[in-house]
Amino acid sequence: MRHYIRFLPLAFILNIVAVSANTDIITNPYDERTFEFFTLENQLKVLLISDPDAEKSAAALDVFVGSGEDPVERFGLAHFLEHMLFLGTEKYPTPGEFQDFVEGHGGSHNAYTSLMHTNYFFDVGPDSFEQSLDRFASFFTSPLFLEQYVGRERQAVHSEYTSKLNQGSRREKDVFRELVNPGHALAKFATGSEETLGNIEPEKLREALIDFYQRYYSANVMTLVVTSSHSVSELKAMVESSFTDIKNTGIQLLTKEKEDRIALFSEDFLPAEIHINPKKMRRKLSIAFPIVSADLKLNEKPLHYIGNLLGHEGQGSLFSILKNKGWATALSAGTHYQWRSGEMFGINVLLTDKGYQHIDYVYALVFETIDRLKSKGVESWRFQELKDLSKTFFDYGERGEAVREASRLAHQLHETPAKDIFWASYDFKEFDEKVILGYLDQLQKDKALVTVVAPEVEKELSGNSNSEGDQNLAGGTKSHFYGTPYRIVKRENSLLRHSVDEDTANALSQSLELPKKNPFIAQKFKIIEASDVQAKQVKPEIVYENNNVKGWHLNDNIYDLPKTSISARLKLPTVAESAENFVATKIYARMLKDALNETSYNAALAGLSYSIAPTSRGIDIDFYGYSDSIGALSKRVLGMIRRLNRSKRLRQQMVDEFFPYVRKELLRVQRNRKHGRVYSQALADVAPTLYSPYWTSEEIEIAFENMTQPKFSKVMAQLFDKGTLEVFVFGNISKRQAKKQIALMAKLIDVKNDAEVPKGRVANVSQADSYIQYRQVDSNDSAVITYYQGLEDSLDTRVRMSLMEKILSTPIYRSLRTEQQLGYIVFSANYPMKDVPGMLVIVQSPNHSAEDVYKKIRKFFVDEEATLFANFERDKRALMLEISELPKNQIEWSDAYWNSILEDDDDFDRIQRALNSLKGITVEAMITDYKQLFINRSPNLTFVASKQSPKPNAFGDALKPVIDNQKFKAEMPGYLYP
Repeated sequence: MRHYIRFLPLAFILNIVAVSANTDIITNPYDERTFEFFTLENQLKVLLISDPDAEKSAAALDVFVGSGEDPVERFGLAHFLEHMLFLGTEKYPTPGEFQDFVEGHGGSHNAYTSLMHTNYFFDVGPDSFEQSLDRFASFFTSPLFLEQYVGRERQAVHSEYTSKLNQGSRREKDVFRELVNPGHALAKFATGSEETLGNIEPEKLREALIDFYQRYYSANVMTLVVTSSHSVSELKAMVESSFTDIKNTGIQLLTKEKEDRIALFSEDFLPAEIHINPKKMRRKLSIAFPIVSADLKLNEKPLHYIGNLLGHEGQGSLFSILKNKGWATALSAGTHYQWRSGEMFGINVLLTDKGYQHIDYVYALVFETIDRLKSKGVESWRFQELKDLSKTFFDYGERGEAVREASRLAHQLHETPAKDIFWASYDFKEFDEKVILGYLDQLQKDKALVTVVAPEVEKELSGNSNSEGDQNLAGGTKSHFYGTPYRIVKRENSLLRHSVDEDTANALSQSLELPKKNPFIAQKFKIIEASDVQAKQVKPEIVYENNNVKGWHLNDNIYDLPKTSISARLKLPTVAESAENFVATKIYARMLKDALNETSYNAALAGLSYSIAPTSRGIDIDFYGYSDSIGALSKRVLGMIRRLNRSKRLRQQMVDEFFPYVRKELLRVQRNRKHGRVYSQALADVAPTLYSPYWTSEEIEIAFENMTQPKFSKVMAQLFDKGTLEVFVFGNISKRQAKKQIALMAKLIDVKNDAEVPKGRVANVSQADSYIQYRQVDSNDSAVITYYQGLEDSLDTRVRMSLMEKILSTPIYRSLRTEQQLGYIVFSANYPMKDVPGMLVIVQSPNHSAEDVYKKIRKFFVDEEATLFANFERDKRALMLEISELPKNQIEWSDAYWNSILEDDDDFDRIQRALNSLKGITVEAMITDYKQLFINRSPNLTFVASKQSPKPNAFGDALKPVIDNQKFKAEMPGYLYP
């Protein structure tokens, strides 16, 4: 662990922005990295970041080209190209060699394609960075586009498309795509499919790929960000050696300063109202407006200002009124779509069924709020508050993973000057009333695209509506790629133009209030002095112990940040008794969130956050934010819980107000799980089959259905009667202040109770027969998950299982995904439960039966056995690098310490013990484990999700069915944990 002497940098004292001495790149006062920005002769823009403390190196290259450049006869070509670049180059011809090298040296990689960008990124250990960077650069100098992989990877793109057919956002976007002018970039189907990429022979598709690559993959529309512990001069040499050969074709792309040649919508299309029938049970009102790109007014931040006020959730806000009426569960405002020369700004309101019945009032209130902002909401003090908060977030912002930062910066570098790359999104210049009003004036009813998403639309589309004018309601269609039922509504049939009761509308309008000044904004940023005893602590210490309460504290001895985190786990016996009690606790947590929403929203704007999360044995409560104001937030939240515990009248009042719609909303979310990704549905079965107390999705859904107000009130009244509490306070906070926070938490439970918290239990299936659990799903895809449990719950076994997964991950992907093309979703994962190690192999396939997928997984382990351990020492070093990697920021340090506390690692040495164990593992021991786990027996558990019921014994006679999870767990031996 690193320890730094505490001091206040001069920039902090003067509250000014720090500037990198050698390049004028603006950074916050705590960023001590070295930067250099330059442009290669081929016009590739490069940003170098040298961080001596970096434990991993990372790079990202962004091509300012995306699906918007797809030819109209070949949708998905840009995305397909992204896939193909990973499959061999002239210098490194073996497909998957880059992935294998990076992951074999402790790294990771990925890429994405959006409308205007294709972004490639990876991280790796610093000793292997130069070699990885050279492999990475060859993507952009000499890809092979091997013909034998064109057909295979086309199928992978199709699998990616089918795996997300039920995703609501994609289904709605497919409708939007059909509404815009056909030649517009947003009219293109970005993902691609067998239909759009498979209608020509592979050799001709390869030609189309090469043409696209040669036309668009030009150095002058690329940006590169490289970050490492290597010096700037070393990094520059690496970049110049590997990236200078990227060709510059001089291609010129449309910029935001130029008008698009094709209008977004045809003339007179707007205003328009669209009705969509969703796959999942959801109701939404969306109102969106095409506007001039706000990026041209970056420093005035007009959309940030407008979105903040329209999306505000404080007292008297649009959302507050809709929530209090029981009409809405969420609201957001901001940019919906962006393209090179424009964007759409919109408001999304997630409606309850009651809200849908009053959708015309909701619509009217949205525009009443916009009018209120125009007349009274554009004020300099509001802009100044946003400016001050933004500056504070910049000054005390924390870095995350280097690879994510590199990816983001490479994306931004196309349109943001290098000196402003960190500062631009935080930089509020002077208040400009005219600019803000100019954007507000673009939010007009006669320029709005209104979208209504609701299951009630199904009746309209089928012509079965009971309302007048049935004959006018039919005639809908389905979007081409996702089959989303929708219709363009005639104005006389609009849901939003019904006559509304004038008195009700006026009452709603009069309830509207503009936000007041935020009471949670921190004023002091004092850092605890180094002389504080706790500043010298190396690990947390127990500072509070009283019967059923144990509190830990550590003053942050790593970062000079004025922030504090508080993590608490309440183990409550009532929760663990049944699925109904667990469901009641989920309703309770959501009710608290809603009741405190106006408070917590202001707190969130000021950089404070909290969560109340039910677990199967209790509740986790967490706070994080500025030390100066975190106490005010925790006092309000915990005070509300205590008042509810003491007052039957207050509990009943809260139940009457919130229970009906909260239960209904959570039940809706639970039911929608049936429409999630197929592999996710299968994955949701793993924990309920192995762990107690834990319940299946069906058991939870039934518990929601059976939950009544009297049942809920009974659970709520006794929820905190018995229990235990552990708390960890970390950050810029003294021992004395930490003890106060812990004592405040301790008031939630009766510290004198004799709590008998049920132990957590993990079924021991390592020596049992092999079992299978089947789930029928509404999808043409099939998913298979095989689970392998370690032979015991020792640290050595856990480390060996982690190493096994590291060794297997790349071969599994290469064989089952790249070579055999079982599907887009193919991966392995560690799956520990408490101290019990486990590993999963997960495959979702659109074109193979579940039985076939299962057999291919089993065959993989036999076929690959001879070669899997060829890079044993390399893979071992890679895992060592991953285990020893330190947290990246204050909250990650807090989480790491908190996890140790929860795992009873009172010495906080689990990382070192794991490393010591890893050093002693031999290849012979791993081969023995491999045979025991994967060769000599079937998987311990297999989880299948498929549309078709499997034939008897389709998976072999050795697999026994799991019919009842609770009974299965009870019959198995188990590991017990406090």
